[in-house]
Amino acid sequence: MRRFLPALFLLGVSAPALADEWMEYRPLQVADPTGLYTVQTEPLAHAVPGGTGFSFRKGETVLAKGWLPSAPLEIRVSPEGRGFAAFEEYGGIGHGASLMWVDAKDGKVSSKGLHQIFSPEEIAGFCHTVSSIHYFRDAWIDDKAGCIVLVAAGPLLKVIDLGTGEVKPGGAGEVKRAMGIPSARVIAMDLAGEMSIDLGVKALESILKDAGSPLALRLRAAALLGPSSKDAQALFRRSAGPEGVSREDRIAVLTRLPAVLGEEAIPLLREALKNKDSGVWDAAQRGFAALGEKAIPVLLEILVEKGGSNDYRGGAAHALGYLGSPKALEGLRKSCGDPEEYVAQAAANAVRNIQEHNKTP
Repeated sequence: MRRFLPALFLLGVSAPALADEWMEYRPLQVADPTGLYTVQTEPLAHAVPGGTGFSFRKGETVLAKGWLPSAPLEIRVSPEGRGFAAFEEYGGIGHGASLMWVDAKDGKVSSKGLHQIFSPEEIAGFCHTVSSIHYFRDAWIDDKAGCIVLVAAGPLLKVIDLGTGEVKPGGAGEVKRAMGIPSARVIAMDLAGEMSIDLGVKALESILKDAGSPLALRLRAAALLGPSSKDAQALFRRSAGPEGVSREDRIAVLTRLPAVLGEEAIPLLREALKNKDSGVWDAAQRGFAALGEKAIPVLLEILVEKGGSNDYRGGAAHALGYLGSPKALEGLRKSCGDPEEYVAQAAANAVRNIQEHNKTP
């Protein structure tokens, strides 16, 4: 049985990966998409106080070597070898050097704190824990535009000029240009869906029909094309099950199933809700929630299904909590007295989540 912190379900969000001081910092080795340029960091034990060592190489040739003011959790390497960007502070995300840029020409390190990238209002909207401010979602280096594009929760895009260090808001232009950067295409297509950015039907159909393209890209193209595309529907049906699909791609499919298949997604989501993989299990819940109120009857049915596992039935309660409709409250309240403690707690959390979301008694 899965034991998650109830508060996380009340908020309706997934738990971010935490990096705290008692976790051992592990060195990173990251290459650019071509594999030509590589960055390696050194463990904290070998670094100066408050920092960590790095080396930037082209093949076996060291282009730059020195110290970063923070121990980074994420690194992005310029495909053109201009340098690399390192993000975040080990053990205190958001409180150290949130962005560090190392120029390959002279090894100079430029850094910015979170408050130099985001406004106080934007920072207040991120997930705050005792030790960290969790905002980072993804980033890429746009060599042609000479900038770093940082994607924060929201989604919120910030563009940092590599020459001047100037920070400005990002938007559709950066997302569309990212479609020409192989390592950024997946996040670009995700953002296009979330921000309603038109990438063009012909371009999406070309990606969808290209059997040589990574499945992750084809699935996102299918999701953006939606139910009007028979090819998109066929690809989603084939990819919803475990056969021949990676865990990551299946998760991507399940969360997007309703957008492509509508109510036809229900049997596939129902089966995925029985999965023992927590990522697949959670994706099925979010897929159900994306269906909206159409999913309520089947979720309430699962919630009281005889012989159903606690995870399966509790997952239905979590999905109803994500969905957030008061129409599910009556059934959820009945399940607060379920003899299985996990199911009862899941139902109680869903009730509270819906009440807080709708400000209802």
